[in-house]
Parts: sequence; C-alpha cells; structure tokens
Amino acid sequence: MRALPVLLVLAAAGVAPAFDCTLIAKRGGLDPNTDVFTNQFVDGVRINGANDVVFIATAGGRQRVYRYPSSGPGERLVAVDDASPAGRPYGRFTEVRTDNDRDVAFRAILQGGGEALFFRPNGGAVQLFVQTGQPSPGGGSFTGFPNVGALVDTGVGTARMAFSGLVSGGPAGVFMVDQTGTVSALALAGGTDPDGKTVCSFGGVSNHASAAWVGLTATGSCGGAPSGASVYSRPIGGPTVVAARTGDSAPGGGTFVEFVGAPEAQTIDGVDRVLFRARVAGAFSGAAVFLWADGGGVTRIVGPGDDEPVFQPHVPGTLRQLRQAHLGEDEGSEPFVMVRATVRGATERVGIFAAAPTGTQLLVDTSSVPAGFGPNARYRRFDDFGASYGDDRFALLARVRDTVRPVSKTAIIRCVSVEGP
Repeated sequence: MRALPVLLVLAAAGVAPAFDCTLIAKRGGLDPNTDVFTNQFVDGVRINGANDVVFIATAGGRQRVYRYPSSGPGERLVAVDDASPAGRPYGRFTEVRTDNDRDVAFRAILQGGGEALFFRPNGGAVQLFVQTGQPSPGGGSFTGFPNVGALVDTGVGTARMAFSGLVSGGPAGVFMVDQTGTVSALALAGGTDPDGKTVCSFGGVSNHASAAWVGLTATGSCGGAPSGASVYSRPIGGPTVVAARTGDSAPGGGTFVEFVGAPEAQTIDGVDRVLFRARVAGAFSGAAVFLWADGGGVTRIVGPGDDEPVFQPHVPGTLRQLRQAHLGEDEGSEPFVMVRATVRGATERVGIFAAAPTGTQLLVDTSSVPAGFGPNARYRRFDDFGASYGDDRFALLARVRDTVRPVSKTAIIRCVSVEGP
C-alpha cells in the first residue's frame, strides 16, 4: 500500500480542538478582481490570529499576493508588473508572511535583476524591508535572501522578521529586520559559536520573540566541507544558545546526524522553545520532530515508525515521512505541534489529525472536502500548511481531485477550531 500524506496535530496535554474548514480560493474560481485563478499557487500559505489567510497565486495571467480576511471580500495586495518601492517592478513573488496586527511581508524577485523583502502595514502602503545591493551590517552588500522567518508583531509599530542573507564583500549571516527597515545581524559566517566551532553557513531560519536557525559548522576554519551542524536559539537581546548539534545523543536512541529544513521557533510564557526536524543514526530512518526548551533539554515529539490510529473506526497506520512541522501553544501554554506527514497503512484516505500521547483525534478527512467542490471530491495531498502561534487555526495549500472539470485543482483552505462535543 502506498504512503499517504496527512497533517497531524500533537498536543502535549489535553484534547486538541476540532476544526471547521472552508474554501478560500481554487483553480477556476474568481479572484477579487474577477480574474480566474489558474492552478499556479505558490507554497507558503499563512494565517494570522485574525484569521486572515495570505497566499501567492496567478490569476488573469499575472502572479499576485492576496489576503482573504475572516469575513468580507478578499483583496489583491500587489501584482507582477506593479511598481515597487525598490525602484523596479515586481517580477515574481516567492514568499508571503502575516502577523496578528494583519501586516503582511513578502519576498519578490525584481524585474531587471535582484530581489527584496517588502512590508505592508495593515491599511498602509507597501514599503521596503531590505533589498540586494544594500549594505549588510556585517560588511559588504546583500546579494540574496534564501530563507525568511515569520512576520511577528511585538507591539504596535514594531513588526520584525528574521532572514538569512547572502553577502558579497562580507560574511553571510542571519539577520533581523524591523518595519522601520533597520537591519541587525544575529550571527555571521566565520564567527565562533558557544561550542567554540566556526559557523560556515546557514540553513533554515525562524523567529517569534526569539530567533532560531540551523548553522553548518567546522572545528577549525571553513576552508573545507563543514564537519557538523547545530540548531541555535537566540532571545532578542540575549546570547546565542546551542539547542542541539550533530553527534549529540537523541531522545529515543541514536545520535543526530542532520537537521532538516527550517525550525519553527517561538517564545511561550517567556520560555524559549525550538521545534526542529532531524535525522538520527542508529535508531530509525527518516527525520523525526524534536522540541528543545531552555533548561529542559530535547524531547522527541514524533517520528517515523510511530504507530498512529489514523481513522475511525480504528485502522492503524505507521508514520513514514514527516515533511513539515509547526510549533504553537494551547491555552495552558503547553507546546502544541502540527506535523505534515505520510502514513503507510491499510487505508487510502487522507486526513488532518490531532494527537496527544494517549491517542489521536480525527479532525478533517478526505471524504469531506469543504463546500465549493463537486460531490464526492476528495483531497489528493497537502503541499503546504501555515498555522498561527496557537492551536486554533491553520491554512492549507491542498491538491483536490474534483468531480467537476477541471478534475485536478489546487486550493487554499482555512481551518478554524470549533467547540468540541
């Protein structure tokens, strides 16, 4: 039986909420300008605490950044060929973020070359965050922004976002930009980490009130191939801390050999916690999800080979691949983890699940896509999801097999918690 994609929600304690999901946009639907959506939706759908969903899609022959609030019509924020504050028109959009103040940030490739990160305050005009060619605080000038973190409002007028930056004439690094356009360096290539290792380059980056990133390290200079990697956490205004490193013993057995993708990091009740995916030697194949808490060490959350009661009536399945993870918090400030995974088991249905250590709760399954599709339509897979920093909402970029032509549709789905039975 082939492996099938699911989205798991894992709560550290209590029962996870049930979710009601609604269709936001789909192939063949109309955008706010009555242009028809194509099947070209970009990975990176996000949702904020106000239930605004932001995403990138193509309609009417132009790629656009959209925001759909919880009520009322959606809005087109910017489009390819629009003039930009960077001095050149937008050529292509690659990432979009939103915060609980309903601000939006996005990354764009510019016509004529270069790229930039932009910020649009709620109800305001688009402004420049940072662009290539601009001086880096570590020396040299920026040439690219391969990874961006979350857009987080730390108070009215103080939105910020972490990013990794490539630099010409200076060291690459992890940086933070705020809505005034002020850029600060959090870590620079060639610097020494708390273990005394040289950090050579950077992987995924994330942020909330703190920042977290993956760095490739060497015990000496970075002239050769990096010999290891570490996951770092840095509270704003505080020192950098090593959360995990290759060669460390992993909970459940084995040792960390690789950190995969971007960690999701945030602060919960003033306690910095970092969620990350890692491959472990000597225990299992594939990447598992781990949680680090300052003073509490690393805890294994879920991994390949774990048995999950996937459907009701009970049909067991085995987790095979964990592709994406998000860290939130529930009302009691316990960690709340969502994981997009594939399941190998005796069923061909796909679902969205809530799981606690004592069991799994089915939230949404593929037999009941939201209204807006034909009868008996079903999800084929989930390509991306974004969640707010809580346990009560998420958005999906989903592939749907519809019974109304065109049969293959990409769709944006918003899921919001409802009162349980």
